[in-house]
Amino acid sequence: GKTTLAIAPLEMDQVITESISLIANKAEESGVRVSTDIAGVTASVYADPRSLRQIILNLLTNALKFTSSGGEIGISASESDAYTIIKVWDTGIGIPANRLVELTKPFIQVRRDPYQPVEGWGLGLAITKSLIDLHQGELEIESVEGEGTSVTVLLPLTDERRRSGRRISDRQDI
Repeated sequence: GKTTLAIAPLEMDQVITESISLIANKAEESGVRVSTDIAGVTASVYADPRSLRQIILNLLTNALKFTSSGGEIGISASESDAYTIIKVWDTGIGIPANRLVELTKPFIQVRRDPYQPVEGWGLGLAITKSLIDLHQGELEIESVEGEGTSVTVLLPLTDERRRSGRRISDRQDI
């Protein structure tokens, strides 16, 4: 569909802290540890507040959904000269390498066990990718079956990059 972004400066540490608080109870109930590393983030990121929260929450809930009791999920944020780098990772079931390309397509779910129920419609990563694209950012997914997954989001720090139309793939500073 279509959406209109209301770009504003946001403090990443605050957005991440709020998102962690929304999943903390479910993580505790599931026996999954949650770790954060957001100390290195000092600048504001220019993003739509609702969209940024949805991006982070979608990634955290996916990590939690595919991580068993005793496992761990985490989120970190850092900065380069021009970008905020958000990384969400887990020690969950992982994703087969040949399925990584499909993950951001609508209604795609990667299941290792057809008898194990997985909640959702397979839209979370598709929506997340669309929102990141609207912010002229990038989404990178790395995974090893049985070891976990790491998802990295790159977003411009300033609104100037968005106005210039420069894509993050043109970056030299990361």
